[in-house]
Amino acid sequence: VLNRSEDEVGEGYAYETQFGSFGGGNGQFRSPASIAWDPTDGEVLVGDHNGTNGRVQRFASVGLGFVDSDTMGGVLIQGLAVDPGNGDYYASATSQSTVHR
Repeated sequence: VLNRSEDEVGEGYAYETQFGSFGGGNGQFRSPASIAWDPTDGEVLVGDHNGTNGRVQRFASVGLGFVDSDTMGGVLIQGLAVDPGNGDYYASATSQSTVHR
């Protein structure tokens, strides 16, 4: 999601990979605002503002290929958390001051 040079990342860290691109389609981001890891299956979740609709996209743990997306109409996602017991995710929405499951 984030492509930074070694100077920006800091000493002791190495750039490994990136995924996604700019846009509104599957596997694309307009304004990624949060990221979480699901320990039940290793998938990576990204919260994206995507214009007027918020959404959470899931990416496979191997190769980081697009898995699926949940759209939350009119919700601007600020943060994500995953329940390590069952993989349910919770998204905080700044536009409504609420948490969605």
